Amino acid sequence: MRNKKFDWLNLAISAILVFVIITLVLTYRGEHRWMGHAVVSIVGLITLGVMTITGMRMVGRLGASGTGLLRLHHKIGILFTILMVGTFLYGLWVVLGEAVPVHFNSPHAWLGVAVTIFALAQLIPSVVLKRTNTIRHFHRVIGYLLAALIIAQVIIGVYMVLTE
Repeated sequence: MRNKKFDWLNLAISAILVFVIITLVLTYRGEHRWMGHAVVSIVGLITLGVMTITGMRMVGRLGASGTGLLRLHHKIGILFTILMVGTFLYGLWVVLGEAVPVHFNSPHAWLGVAVTIFALAQLIPSVVLKRTNTIRHFHRVIGYLLAALIIAQVIIGVYMVLTE
């Protein structure tokens, strides 16, 4: 039998997903459901940072490009998209559980829609297309826009919690 190298990346991704699931299970009831939404959002923000750094290294903007970065970037991108779609859906569920549910009445909610759409716009072409040279510029612009939107999203979300 051949010696297989242990895949730390898959283990880390699995651990992150288990952590997120446990967090959501522990916070799905009561008035503190927003905490689960916030925790998943913070994990998504960290994932965005790792994905941005690997993307910048791949093109040589942040040090020399290394081997295996494309695989890392793809896997982190898939995890990021799962987290963003999940965060949006969980946030929507949190709002539905309020005494008087008000949908999409804040910039935070609309930025959540935009983040979800842009995260899917980043992932789908990268997974579906064999040759990504045609979308490279689009991918880079959407990626930086997504980073800015998420930072704005976190700031607005924290402001909303602090001013309640």
